[in-house]
Amino acid sequence: MAQLFDDLSDKTKFCKFVKDHFSAAPNEIAGLMACKHNISDDRIEYAFDEYTQSISRFAVYLDSKNPDHYKRAGALLHALSVSEIVVSIDLESSSEDLESGFTRVHNADAEHVLPFVKFYETYFNQALAFHLAYRCCAAYEDNPRPYDFDYLHNVCRYLYDDANVNVEACFMLFKSIMH
Repeated sequence: MAQLFDDLSDKTKFCKFVKDHFSAAPNEIAGLMACKHNISDDRIEYAFDEYTQSISRFAVYLDSKNPDHYKRAGALLHALSVSEIVVSIDLESSSEDLESGFTRVHNADAEHVLPFVKFYETYFNQALAFHLAYRCCAAYEDNPRPYDFDYLHNVCRYLYDDANVNVEACFMLFKSIMH
């Protein structure tokens, strides 16, 4: 896994890796109902360009030929978040369906998954972006600190609400959570 970020500097590998991740429904939903992500290949390519530009910027301004995994994870999160790779999602049961009982999902399961579905309906791009960037950063850590739903929700809301999110702020997220 130590060469993961090296692999992401190759456009073909980057696009495949990102598309595979963004195509899969989160585990919290996948076991209970169908969830399809409608993905833009053009936006994945845009994310690659954003990512490589940010890595180059770190290399120039920090005089580093090989920025560390925190900076790379931050650049990846920023690129994926601003690119909004998933254009839309198709959930078998919306949060409204789950609340009203108009679903094939059993009531107990519906109650359990409802908070995540409500969250996911708004923050699907940010959640997928953060999870992928976190996984990439964690691959370089001996004992990565896990994050909980509250942390994920706060990060996603920040990414969603703040149009001025920058790469440095994303990098600091990973530096702070991993230490």
